Amino acid sequence: MNTTSTPLVSIITPAYNSARYLEALLASVCQQDYSPIEHIVVDGGSTDRTVDLLRQAGQQVRWISEPDQGQSDALNKGLRLARGDIIGWINADDQYEPGAVAAAVGYLQAHHDVGLVFSDCNFIDAAGRVVDRGRTQATDLAALLLEGCTIPHQATFLRRSLFDRIGAFDVELRYVMDYDFLLRSLLEFHALRIDSVWGNLRVWEGTKTSQHPIEFWPEIIHVIERLGQAAHIDPTVRGEALRRARFRYGLAAAWAGEPNMAQRELVAACQDGPPYGSWAQAAEQVVEFCRRPSYVRVETAEADRLLELVNRAARVVPTLSAQLHAVRTFLAVQAGDWSSAGEQAGAALRASSLSRRNRGLWAVWAKSKAMGAMRKARAAWPRQDEPRSAAGRPHSRS
Repeated sequence: MNTTSTPLVSIITPAYNSARYLEALLASVCQQDYSPIEHIVVDGGSTDRTVDLLRQAGQQVRWISEPDQGQSDALNKGLRLARGDIIGWINADDQYEPGAVAAAVGYLQAHHDVGLVFSDCNFIDAAGRVVDRGRTQATDLAALLLEGCTIPHQATFLRRSLFDRIGAFDVELRYVMDYDFLLRSLLEFHALRIDSVWGNLRVWEGTKTSQHPIEFWPEIIHVIERLGQAAHIDPTVRGEALRRARFRYGLAAAWAGEPNMAQRELVAACQDGPPYGSWAQAAEQVVEFCRRPSYVRVETAEADRLLELVNRAARVVPTLSAQLHAVRTFLAVQAGDWSSAGEQAGAALRASSLSRRNRGLWAVWAKSKAMGAMRKARAAWPRQDEPRSAAGRPHSRS
């Protein structure tokens, strides 16, 4: 990259029937306080107003509209058209934050050993309101394998030399082409995380994540297996990454009402031991995933419903099932719900012989029973205004 001048930045947007949000995206690129930028929109032959909007955009946008093989193919077409030293890609329903491009260029020019820079992104709803912040962390190849796609492409900018080195997007992948590409990138280049917000990811019913929540996981598993075979990756890291991916696949299948699929994947994930290091940690992860099954947190009632679906599927792995009940036991204790705590403690004790060695579970179960008995006794005790015999017992009403 030429650091003595302002490099051209190419923004690539794949689009198909994207008229609903395209204007907002085009504006977010046009209003960046950096120049020069070329915005390339690759449309897959839309039948809505997408092409009309592109025509109205004028010379600020370069675009083509023709049938393609999907999002990866569209991105690759955009790469072939791009002339910039720095590349960004963003979907037609997402947006950039003001100042994002200038900040990214500045960091890339200041850090010559870095191939890509990224930041946090906001999650926005259909109306464009911010509903949450997607917080990222510094990452490397191992962390990206273990934690999943934690780099949001809506807030990522890369050197063109990176594409020249590792190649284009895999057209065989429909859902996780970004994850595959980022994994391959971190095999060769360093990534720099910036504590800022550069992009907005729109969470609405039209996204692939919303429409096909369990279709991502077979592709993720395939990508991890393929990368593990092609690159020199620590077998321990690769094995744990696969366990975690199959584990999350099982959770997603349970949430989607596919109990047989969920049980199959949970058994596969746990057959060589628990993911996340221990059964207790795996159970805690389940609770957290149920609180945030996708991009944003759900209400407590919905998290509990998802957790119950996972609980049913997890019965094929008794130790995991017992730990899930144990976690739910102590969550109920924290909430002061001793009735629920007792039910969950009893279920944990029945699920596994290992749980029956847990004195804490026995203590919760016993206290819950004692409190239940006390409640029954209080309910049976006569009211203050009820007539009593001389001996203090209530008179018979017969």
